[in-house]
This record gives sequence, structure tokens and C-alpha cells, in this order.
Amino acid sequence: MADTTKKRTLAQWREESGKTVQEMADALGVTRGHMGDYLQGRAEPSVTRGLKMAAFLGVPAEAILWTEKPKVPKTARVKSTKAGAEAPS
Repeated sequence: MADTTKKRTLAQWREESGKTVQEMADALGVTRGHMGDYLQGRAEPSVTRGLKMAAFLGVPAEAILWTEKPKVPKTARVKSTKAGAEAPS
């Protein structure tokens, strides 16, 4: 049995469970591509779907790190300037 006291990413829990991406996708009623987006942190599941994922993997939802790194809002991103060019002041 997995140690559910340690937090892991959804992808790590899936690997530890031995389930395939397709098995998870089929169980949740989503495409394999969409499941891959969840596993890689490119998409966040609804609360209901997140709970179904946790149940499918046999772990509490609290043990899943839903995002590995915080996403930066588009408005907070800084555009880079070309080498040698000065940024507007």
C-alpha cells in the first residue's frame, strides 16, 4: 500500500499505482490527451473530477499536489528585449 501521508503529483501517483494513462482516461471519461494535460499540469480538473481521480488511484485528494509549480498569470509575465536593446522606461 502506498504511503498516502506524503504528497506527490498526480503523475507520480499514477506511476506508483501501475495504471496507464489510457486506463485513467477511460475511468474518468476523458480523452487520453486531456488526461495527459492533467498529469503534466497543463490543465486543472474540477473538484468533482479531482476527487474521482484520487478515488481511482486509491489515495486521498489531499495527498495529491495538483500543480508542481505555480502558474504565472499572463499579465505578470515580462517580455524580453533583444540583446543590446534598452527596455522602455
